[in-house]
Amino acid sequence: MANIPTEVVESCILPRLPVKTLIRFKCVSNSWKTLISSSEFCRLHYRHANRLLVTSVDGDTLLEVHNLDSPLDPPFLCPYPDLEQLSRFREVTTILASCEFFVLVGYLAPHRVERLFLVNPSTLSYQGIIVQRGFNRGYVKYGLYFDEANDDCKVVRISDFDLRNDQYSWKIEIYSSKINKWRLIEDKLIVSSPFDRMEYFNSVACLNNLVYLITDPYVEQRIHCFDIQAERWRNDIVYPHEILYLEICVLNGSLCVLGIDTSNDEDLCTETYSVWVFNESDSFKETWVKLMSIVAKNCGVVSEYHPIAYRKGSQHELLCQRHYGGWELFCYDLKHKVATKPEEFNVVARHNSHYHLCKESLITFHGRLFGA
Repeated sequence: MANIPTEVVESCILPRLPVKTLIRFKCVSNSWKTLISSSEFCRLHYRHANRLLVTSVDGDTLLEVHNLDSPLDPPFLCPYPDLEQLSRFREVTTILASCEFFVLVGYLAPHRVERLFLVNPSTLSYQGIIVQRGFNRGYVKYGLYFDEANDDCKVVRISDFDLRNDQYSWKIEIYSSKINKWRLIEDKLIVSSPFDRMEYFNSVACLNNLVYLITDPYVEQRIHCFDIQAERWRNDIVYPHEILYLEICVLNGSLCVLGIDTSNDEDLCTETYSVWVFNESDSFKETWVKLMSIVAKNCGVVSEYHPIAYRKGSQHELLCQRHYGGWELFCYDLKHKVATKPEEFNVVARHNSHYHLCKESLITFHGRLFGA
């Protein structure tokens, strides 16, 4: 180690180490503490950070975190923030959204969100988010986005409220973790179809400063797109007419739409689930490419399939999750079109625990989780 140049250690070796190791290395010397705590080193660490799988366990009182890039490492558990205090109100905890490095945790009382927290599973730290008065009117969906240029995690809150003549208005609010404030975006989209209401939404996806939402899946098959930086609506995207919409997500930096393939509905005992990836070429021609299709038995049990990420070092082995009496992980080989159980992940099916993807990060909030 003494013969290795300092520049190599600081720029090539340290950024590839796990967050827990780097936190311990802050005690080595003042110079290492300053280096590891700097925003420049954090950005360098982003490029090599391990991916994490986060879910809820033990009656939604604990976060369970798995290292996706080192699956043989045992998972670690941490409680939700302020759980003891909020449990007196008998609220339900849930993961509302995730982004590159964080998960958004919500405490839900009947018909409203009581508390919001940004949680970094790597540093076991969190930041509480103010829930404003009148915050719980109408239907609500959340998205999460990390602004790397400004080291700012932003929560996107989209809600609707009644106007008149069966019309509804969408309200978009953005929370900045850097200034700890919400800001109302005045731009509103007026819609007339009842299927455009938030209650008909299954998901919101955030990608590259854009927020994607799907409405009216039975009629127009369109994806709304809101630009966070420009604070305006972009042109809608039409998704493949072959599928009945279920959900949208982000896979390997691309927008995906998941749904039941209606082109193969002859067999009433089975359903075909397909995943399509959106591609926008240099000529701005929008195209969809089918990534995978899975045939599932229709036994009266609601089943869903969602891709999570490619396995480390592979571009044809896709880690997915499915809900068939409980969420569980499986690996799908895109070449051989075979689904297998990933034995390296010691997880069991959980009824309400969706798996969320994020990455390790050295960003630390002021709140500390128990055991941190």
